Amino acid sequence: RRVRKGVRLTPRPAGIVWAPGVGFSPDGKCHITMNNGNNNISMAKGPTNPNAKGGKKGSASNTNVNNPEAAYTRKYDKNRIEVLRLLLAACCDPLFSPADEYNPLASRWMAVAVAADAPNAPCLFYSLLNTVISFDPSNSSFGGVPYSNKFASDTHVKLVELSAQVLCVLLDCGLSGDPVPCVNRYDEPVVRVSYAYKNGFNIFRVMLARINSGKDLATLYRGFVRLLRNTFESKNTLLPSSQSRLECYQELLILLWKTLEENPLFLDFILTRCDVCELVVP
Repeated sequence: RRVRKGVRLTPRPAGIVWAPGVGFSPDGKCHITMNNGNNNISMAKGPTNPNAKGGKKGSASNTNVNNPEAAYTRKYDKNRIEVLRLLLAACCDPLFSPADEYNPLASRWMAVAVAADAPNAPCLFYSLLNTVISFDPSNSSFGGVPYSNKFASDTHVKLVELSAQVLCVLLDCGLSGDPVPCVNRYDEPVVRVSYAYKNGFNIFRVMLARINSGKDLATLYRGFVRLLRNTFESKNTLLPSSQSRLECYQELLILLWKTLEENPLFLDFILTRCDVCELVVP
């Protein structure tokens, strides 16, 4: 569906996304893919620079955007942890309401955080999602050396756990996202303005519902399988307690449930192309 105006769902600037994964390759290139009819349109940063060689004004950019080293490095993990803790504290008011009286539309803090005009919302969404999905617990500390987690704490593990918590909080607010893809005149994925400013709109749920690339769906599935197996594998190593165990198992289950609930293509992908038994570990 093509619309004249809409709220963009592409991360801008793409270079501040924290980790590769959904929408980003390991070498730091952004390839947010939008399925428009029968054509797959590779998105980068938007319209091509008319002054660039071969660029045409008003056309979609087919050049990939390199993510600088500063984004993927872990030296800023402590700063990111503090920011996520502050965001959790600001959005914690639903904890103080009884379960039977919980209203996903009542929190004013959450309404601002998930609004259509929330600053850098696409960058935050892909940063949180990719930080969680790309994490490998078996190789988290010192190249997978056994017991390395006993001698030094891995700050990145704390970032992964906090990212999962914040993502669960942001996806729990508002109404379900619209999975029907829309593009603007530059073929960028957008949300219709009339829909974006309705009561209960959540831009994070919309972005989760719009993930439709086969490569990104496979990345999501493999990430969930790897992380959910951590609880079982950390208890069944050759050397007892030699592998670190994530403390966000419940958050991972919630994220998997939210993804299946919001994204119909992900559910279909798992049922038709994947081995569901991999998600059900003894």
